[in-house]
Amino acid sequence: MSVAITIETENGSWAIRLAGEGSEGTVIALHGFAMDWSFYSGLIDALGATHRLVLADLPFHGTTSWKQESYRPSDLLELFENLMTSGYVQGPVTLMGHSLGARLLLAVLPDLPFPVNRVLMLTPDGIASRGQFFSDSIPPFVRKFSKNWLLKGSTLLALTDLLHRLYLLPDFYH
Repeated sequence: MSVAITIETENGSWAIRLAGEGSEGTVIALHGFAMDWSFYSGLIDALGATHRLVLADLPFHGTTSWKQESYRPSDLLELFENLMTSGYVQGPVTLMGHSLGARLLLAVLPDLPFPVNRVLMLTPDGIASRGQFFSDSIPPFVRKFSKNWLLKGSTLLALTDLLHRLYLLPDFYH
């Protein structure tokens, strides 16, 4: 069982899914590009009896409502501060990030308002090419409107093939 809540910050309203008891700590999970909190829905059954789960929709994803054209690490830190003062973070904290979510967590790790017991990074930022991260070059308005077609595996594979043929992705990703 999970509960949808909203955490207000200066630049937007974060959609958060809360689940679990929290007797053994809190798991805060951030999804990757073109996803939402449901990427981690399997954690509710797996850890809900022992952990508090805080599953957040990133700006321009899911049902998070964002007022700005972009977001910064300070926005994520403000969210974490609000989660902590609201009492949603209990006991030892595990941070989990996938792709873009992992990269964002790495950016704020030194400045977190609570101690972290463990950090789990799943393919931080996903695709990197020639020293630049793929997600850096996608404008936020494109992220917002492209998430449905990009979620199709065939679209992602076709895009990867095209970028490889244009020598923008090395052979490793092809």
